[in-house]
Amino acid sequence: MIINEKVDTYRELIGTISERQNVELVLGNKILASSPTYFEDTDKMIIKKNILGKDIAEYYDRARTGRVGMYEDVTEFLERMDNTMEKDEDGHVLQKYYKLGIQAIDDEFFNGKGVFSNAFIAIGADSGVGKTTLALNIISSFARQGVKSQFFSFEMGDVQFFNEISPEAKNKLRSIVKTEYAENLTLDFHSRDIEDLANSIQTRYRDGVKAFVIDSYLSIYAGHDEFRKMKEVVDMLATLKKELGILIILIGQISKSDSFNEIYDFHGGNILKYESDVAIFIKLLEGEEDTTKRLMHCEKNRIFEENAKKGIITEYNRDTHKIEKLCNVKDYARDKDGKELRKFNFKK
Repeated sequence: MIINEKVDTYRELIGTISERQNVELVLGNKILASSPTYFEDTDKMIIKKNILGKDIAEYYDRARTGRVGMYEDVTEFLERMDNTMEKDEDGHVLQKYYKLGIQAIDDEFFNGKGVFSNAFIAIGADSGVGKTTLALNIISSFARQGVKSQFFSFEMGDVQFFNEISPEAKNKLRSIVKTEYAENLTLDFHSRDIEDLANSIQTRYRDGVKAFVIDSYLSIYAGHDEFRKMKEVVDMLATLKKELGILIILIGQISKSDSFNEIYDFHGGNILKYESDVAIFIKLLEGEEDTTKRLMHCEKNRIFEENAKKGIITEYNRDTHKIEKLCNVKDYARDKDGKELRKFNFKK
């Protein structure tokens, strides 16, 4: 099938699938009574559409990669956008969303929808906040959404990782093994040199991996000081995110002095916050006897801008095994008369 025929079939399938999914949404299982294979037929159409979409994208990629600099003229650019991107009725490119699988973050910072499939997310956390457990929760959620994902664990070696991750995190991994999503999740404990990391991301992208979680940038071999390390790592990841259209989540450490002074930035400088689409900071609560409580602050949010500078207090629910919102930061620790007992200043 030549490219024009593929494009025509691709567009027809997009329209047909959208119509069928709207019917499914309204009628649900009532459809099965009149058409037992309706859902199965829709799934087959989706598979065919995805294959065609990949073929069409590769056609335009080959045209660009055959040139020095991978340039394209404006006619080629618009043609590629029109022929490879699914759009809404207003002509805007439809974004795919992936949920992080953490109820409080998904609901409060991403309006229940999740993050863009081609975003650079930075998460800064205090020591002892549970960064690795958090990362595993996120990567497991991606895998269950059918997204091929890779977790880079640089904080610990494989044996230490296996021994020290929480029982909840270990159960999360074991539960995926028993499902059809097992092949969607891969682990890498070794590609911590910046060049190895870049090569691994590009290689795994060609294998179909679309989401990468890195824990954490402090353990990556790069630069001769903390500032250079952050600059080299962030520049590389931001470039790959843009070129490959992938989701990258980078876990980092909050600067101790900044944490104490309630300034929200990463250990090593502010370039990570500048380059990221979203920057979330997670802190322990001083003086709290309940160790399940956390302060979560969304410092930057290009996906849902109305949620930037938003802070919430959360706790881990031992019954539901979910991180749930308790209140907004401004409502935290008030006495019965409504007087504020504690104040949080989110400085730039």
